[in-house]
Amino acid sequence: MKRLYRSSLVAALIIFLGGNAAAADEGLVSARQSLADYGLARCLMAAWPETSVIRDDIAAASGALHHMGRGAHQIRQNEDTLEVTHDPYQVIDAFVRKAYAEHATLTKDERENVLLGCLAVYHLDEYRQLVSAQDEFIDR
Repeated sequence: MKRLYRSSLVAALIIFLGGNAAAADEGLVSARQSLADYGLARCLMAAWPETSVIRDDIAAASGALHHMGRGAHQIRQNEDTLEVTHDPYQVIDAFVRKAYAEHATLTKDERENVLLGCLAVYHLDEYRQLVSAQDEFIDR
């Protein structure tokens, strides 16, 4: 009877911990995806500086994905001076702006295509690595 009880207890513990690990992994994946999507929105906004309905929509999405919206990453500040010590959103924004200039994509008729260029940046291995490097700033 004791053996069966222990086996059941161990099985329940494994299931419980496994479920928590899966939830934690899901939260991590969601936070990374949100930050990556923020970068895509920022890339599109930088490439389309003129006011338009689509740019306003992208700006609203960018705001929603930022920490002040529903973003999962924290902006760190010095508690005494309130100086920002690390802003994952600024890091991502700076990267996509620079990378877009280096990966601008042209169509067959030699015109710049903003969406293709920003998608090229979005799919860069360096971009994914930079997004993952911001994990320590996820608000858990």
